[in-house]
Amino acid sequence: MSQGQWWETGGTPPCSLHDLKHHLAGRVIGALTGRGLHPFLVEASDSCLGFGLRVEDRPAAWLALEHLGREPGWYLDWRRGYRTGTQRLKGGRSSASVSGSEWWRIYRVYRTGYRSVAGRDQAVELSFWALGPSGELERVGVRGHQRFPVGTSSTVESVDGRIYPGVASYPVGNSLTRLREPIDAVYTWVDGSDPSWRASLDKWAPEVGDDASVDIEPVESLYRSRDELRYSLRSLWLHAGWIRRVFIVTAGQVPDWLVQDDRLTVVDHSEIFPAAWLPTFNSHAIEVRLHHIDGLSEHFLYFNDDVFLGRPVAAEKFFTANGLSRFFEAEARIPMPDAETARLPVNTAAHNGQHLIYENFGRVVDRKLHHAPHPLRRSVLFEIEARFPEIIEKTARSRFRNPGDLSVASAFAHHYAFCTGRAIPGTIEAGYQNLEARRLSMFLERVLLARDLDVFCLNDTEVPNQDPERTETALLRFLDSYFPVSSPWEKRD
Repeated sequence: MSQGQWWETGGTPPCSLHDLKHHLAGRVIGALTGRGLHPFLVEASDSCLGFGLRVEDRPAAWLALEHLGREPGWYLDWRRGYRTGTQRLKGGRSSASVSGSEWWRIYRVYRTGYRSVAGRDQAVELSFWALGPSGELERVGVRGHQRFPVGTSSTVESVDGRIYPGVASYPVGNSLTRLREPIDAVYTWVDGSDPSWRASLDKWAPEVGDDASVDIEPVESLYRSRDELRYSLRSLWLHAGWIRRVFIVTAGQVPDWLVQDDRLTVVDHSEIFPAAWLPTFNSHAIEVRLHHIDGLSEHFLYFNDDVFLGRPVAAEKFFTANGLSRFFEAEARIPMPDAETARLPVNTAAHNGQHLIYENFGRVVDRKLHHAPHPLRRSVLFEIEARFPEIIEKTARSRFRNPGDLSVASAFAHHYAFCTGRAIPGTIEAGYQNLEARRLSMFLERVLLARDLDVFCLNDTEVPNQDPERTETALLRFLDSYFPVSSPWEKRD
């Protein structure tokens, strides 16, 4: 829900958009039951909840709901036959169309960013049910099998841990198509401007000597922080409120704006690495140790801090309802090994993974994966560590990115899980932009206006930036416009 219409709003969202559907449902169901009405849950989708009500209770339902309109931002969508419309819940009589509607969608609009609002997609849908020719209660205006016997027993349904009134014919809370396992999120982050971290880097860099294949430079692009983590966490909180816990893996660093709580924890490298292998400046090494985070769920998403969720996404975007992980292939091909591609450890790590997959399963990996959250299973990572101990330990011990590394969390784990029956290809609307590209401003403007991407990555590469100050100004202006709503993990002024 974004451009194209002027809306009165109720301010910024009081919760994540995932939780907003429950917040709105609580307000609407509370208003109805407060009038002595008896709504019942009939549907729970990724974004909203649907309830039923006897058709003879429709006038009383309007009287109950119009009281919500005393607060700004409340609206009601209606449908009657082929006609639809929108009406503000701000007192007054309902129109004939509203009072004769087959369903209503009730919601409150909230401001989420530049020319962007939320609430309509999280609306409470209220359908009306009447005694039909079948002798059963049938949903008004819908042909088919949406009916159930009069006198069907009432139930209590649980959706995302929230309790709602239901009926036995619609066991929504136990739907086969909803993932019921908890999902965590893991970030890796470094502040390359930290003097103590820089001193450690300078101390250990001579260990590499003249080995040009080891990746120490360009330090700036690998370790620069432009506060992306703050905005990525905002996107996670707003668009994936179903995440149980967040872990941020760092080299003893904590952003000065960050607030830790029972949902967000900073994990030091020393908690997941043997002491003798530290310090490390190798992202591949850190990735092969993520599954050693204490308390991490079986299913989790791995984020780089330059990856942002662009709109609400469901858990089932990343995992099937029965727990298989999904991976997202891009159109880009993995370059063939040659002297040029061997200069970049990111390429050699991919080639090492290709070799292992072909050697063990006879399958060829030829496409890169999108720069997106990586859905992973902890048990698969432990299995990889046990099955390929030599290359996993070699990668973990490498302080800097090395041609012998294996890229596990970002690539190999997905292909291994697929070959062993625990992952499937998925689809995701993803965008990618190099911050040094000339088309950066055009890309940011399009993303801000369209808001049609599930995820996008704003990647800082080793390409020299001709105007770093201008780039940083454009990036921060964009991030502030797209994600102005603070997450609970930021200190308040």
